[in-house]
Order: sequence, then C-alpha cells, then structure tokens
Amino acid sequence: MASPFRHFRKHQRTFMAVAAVLCMVIFVLGSALSGNGRGNDGRRAAGAKVASWNGGSITEGEMGRLVVERNLVNEFLRRLYSEGLRAVGMQQNPTVPAFVYDPSQASHEAVETLVLRTEVFSDLATKAGMSVSDDVINYYLQEWSLRKLPTDHVLAVLRSVGQGNLQANEAILYSTLRKLLLEHFYSNVSNDASLVTTPQEQWQEWRRLNERISLQVAVLPADDFVEQAPNPTDEELAKFFDEYKTLEPNRFDFASGRELPIADPGFARPRRVELKYGAGKLN
Repeated sequence: MASPFRHFRKHQRTFMAVAAVLCMVIFVLGSALSGNGRGNDGRRAAGAKVASWNGGSITEGEMGRLVVERNLVNEFLRRLYSEGLRAVGMQQNPTVPAFVYDPSQASHEAVETLVLRTEVFSDLATKAGMSVSDDVINYYLQEWSLRKLPTDHVLAVLRSVGQGNLQANEAILYSTLRKLLLEHFYSNVSNDASLVTTPQEQWQEWRRLNERISLQVAVLPADDFVEQAPNPTDEELAKFFDEYKTLEPNRFDFASGRELPIADPGFARPRRVELKYGAGKLN
C-alpha cells in the first residue's frame, strides 16, 4: 500500500507555506451577500465560479454536484454505523475518523463549507504527494461498520441510499472518501509534524522487526590475558587520575533513545562538610 505521506517530508516547508497562504487567500465568489454571477431569478449560473484558490477553482454546478454526493455519502455512513451498532449489540466507537454530520442541524451553506474545505485540502494533499488506495478505503469502511458487517450487507446499505444505483453510489463513495481521507491526513501532518513517519523511520522499524544476525562466539577467560598486560607505572596512574578526577562516577548518556552507562570513569567525590555542635539546657 502506498504511504499517504510519500514525498511530503521532503517538501514539507514549501507545502506548509502554501497551506498557510491558501487559508488567507481563499475567497468565495457569488455568495449570498454579493449576488455576483446570479441570473434574473436570483440563482447563480451553473458555470459561475463560486470559489478559487491557488491552483484550483470550483463552479456553482460542481458545488451543487459535490453537495449532493457529500449528502449521499453522509447518509450511507450514518446507516452503516447504525447497522454495525445493531450487530454489536452495544455502544461502541469506531477507530477511524468520523466524516458524518446531522442533516437536520447542518444547513446547505454549512455543507458547502465542508465540501469546499475538502476540495482545497485534498488538492493540497495530492500535490504534496499523498495518496489513498482502495485498500485504505476498504479498511475505513470495515472499521466504521465496527467489523461486524459482511460485504453483502454493506452493499445492501449502499444500495439503499440515493437513487439506488449501486454502481453509481460506489463510485461516489470511493471518490468522496478518498478526498475526505486525504483531507484528514493532510490536516494532521500540517498541524503536527511529529505525526509524519518518514521513509527512513519506516525503514528502521522494518529492520527492527525483520533483520536477524547469526554469530559464532567463543568464551575467552580474562585471566588468560592478565599476565600479558603489564602493571601501569605510578606516573601513568597519576596521569589517568588527573584526567578523570573532576568527573562524577556512574554517569549515563542517551543513545538511540535509551539510557546507557558511560564507559569513561570518574573519580570526583561529592563535597562533604564536617560539623561539630554542642547542646545545653538551662533551668
């Protein structure tokens, strides 16, 4: 499965700067306040541009289609989760992000805002080199349904929404979820760079799990080599002591995220004070 973070780390500063600029320059044309691009009946023309950003734009016709598709996917996800809860028999939260909203509480303008955000951030994610495969989408659907619904049950739920055209609904579902997941991944890594797993980090994790070495070792008693090593002279001992006399013994250092003892000795002694006191009692 292709990593959704491919190429992102390499150009992260550039993409972050672009994202920050886009948040400031995105503007919506033909809104309810301006009335630009509207016909005599007050409605916007299908080809009128309703939003644009650096590298992309969206027309009124495209916005209308995307809103319909988002509502269809929202209804499907709500029904799928309900079916999963019914199969589990108890309240349980999915392990994947929730892309649903309450249609009775979300106005048409609110859904348009959600759609616009998804279009912008998924476009940025794609340009940053991120990708979402069908396997990732299938995993999302499995987790969202609480891993309790077979494939035919999921397809039945998908057939129950919209016009009941399973093939068309499936295409809309995968297209919309792909954009939503791209938006989710991009938002996460742009808000917190520590969430990004670089190719080098993935390679190190793979090596820890998969690499094995074979050694042939033999025990060599240290006593066999003692006679071969001459005793140090007094001058050598004094020089060795002077080199490490200011260092504390039993020091530790961090290596590869672990605390390890330092091989160099230390001869410094903590400072001590000798105290004398007297006590008396007056009646």
